[in-house]
Amino acid sequence: MRILLINHFPLTGSGSGVYTENIANSLENLGHDVCVIFPDNVKINDYKFKTHPIYFKYKENIKGSLPFNFPCFTTHPRSSQTFYNLTEKQLELYKTTFQKAIEEEIKTFKPDVIHAGHIWLLADIASNYNIPLIITAHGTDLIGYNKIDKFKGILD
Repeated sequence: MRILLINHFPLTGSGSGVYTENIANSLENLGHDVCVIFPDNVKINDYKFKTHPIYFKYKENIKGSLPFNFPCFTTHPRSSQTFYNLTEKQLELYKTTFQKAIEEEIKTFKPDVIHAGHIWLLADIASNYNIPLIITAHGTDLIGYNKIDKFKGILD
């Protein structure tokens, strides 16, 4: 089976990112093909599964990175940016960049199933394709879902 994992957090430094990396490794060990789309602001290339990082501005200058740091629900060791303080322009750039990555992997990786790591923006985007979708809620996304009106209606 070909499984596309999508997460709002890097695979290091956050609980759901580590969770996603462990799922990807376990699925690979079981013989599945895995691709993970995730944000990051440093280059890490030692994963045994296919990765599709979306880079954000931080300390190092990574070509093609988005011009702001990756947003979180609360904080991350490498980012204090939150979804709640993104400008409308930044939020739109975030969504369109991840949508483009998801569409690219649907076209090239051809997943049988998508697993979204949160009930949030990426799961909402992935729900628009005719591919089975599994969503895991971690708690902070539920808080974020209800925190600000502009995020209400996601995955209703």
